[in-house]
Parts: sequence; structure tokens; C-alpha cells
Amino acid sequence: MKKLSKVMILASALTLTFSAGVFAATDIKLYVEGNKTNIQVEIIDGSSYVPLKAVGELLGKEVKWEEATRSIYISDKTQSTISEGEYQADNLSFYDLNVVKGKLGWEIVAEVRNDGAKELKNAVFTAVFYNGNGKRVGTAQGSLLDLSPKENHTVKLETADDLTGYKSVKFQLDKTN
Repeated sequence: MKKLSKVMILASALTLTFSAGVFAATDIKLYVEGNKTNIQVEIIDGSSYVPLKAVGELLGKEVKWEEATRSIYISDKTQSTISEGEYQADNLSFYDLNVVKGKLGWEIVAEVRNDGAKELKNAVFTAVFYNGNGKRVGTAQGSLLDLSPKENHTVKLETADDLTGYKSVKFQLDKTN
């Protein structure tokens, strides 16, 4: 009976010790550039571990996993290709959008298709870029000449606006004739 009591006391002490260790690991706070995060920190053998993707994204980096090579890539979010579909502005469709940070600003290249029934002699349009909160971060204007119905053209726009971290883009047609 005494042996059973000692085993119970020892088991209780180990449970309390383990529980206190788990509690201590979950109450660690992580701050990135002075801002508190909700990222969970774990302590294993005296070292702290956090999810790399979460920290990378908080620092404005893009973190990608490539299964084929079992590699993790961390890079600046300076280039992005939007492939979700097409962007409409009246009778123009914009697609295959590529946004790249260049030496003098941001370069935007897109394919444009005339979905209308009439030839466009001249079209002026604006691309408006938004961050994840829907706040406008920049614009780029472009134009094209002589676009027949169902014809495609490649257009290049440039802007000095900082498009870092943009999440969406909308096009508007400013003028046609």
C-alpha cells in the first residue's frame, strides 16, 4: 500500500512538472519589429521554435514550399504573377498580368484583348493596386492604339508608386475612341 502511495505521488509530481513546462512554453510572446504577434513559440531542448512561414510573412517575405525538391524558398515580394483570371474594364480584358520591381520603379506587363464589336483606335486605362486591407497603394496608366475586335496586344505600364505587398488590382477604362 505504501509503495502504491509513493507511485501515485511520483506520478502526480511528474504530471504537474510536465504541465508547468507546457504552460511556460505557451505563454511566450513573440514581437516582430515591436509588434506583438499571435505566433505560438515552442521551447525544445532550450531552443525556441516558431513556424518559418508565419515569421517570414510578418517580415514581408514570400515563403514557398516546393515538394519536388523538398526546398523552402524565402524571397522579397517584389514579383508576382496574378493568374486567377481576367480583369475587365468595359470591352477590354486584361490577363497574364506580371508585376515586377525594376531599377526605376515598378513595371507591369499584361495582355489586353478587345472583347467589343468595334475597333478601338485609342484606349487609355488605369490599373489600381490595393493592399490586403483594400487600401489603394498605387496606380499605373497605359494606352494602346488600333485594337481590332478579339485581337490581343501586350501592354507595358510603369509607376513610381511603391506596390510592395499589393494583393489585388482593378482596371478602369479612362478614354476610348
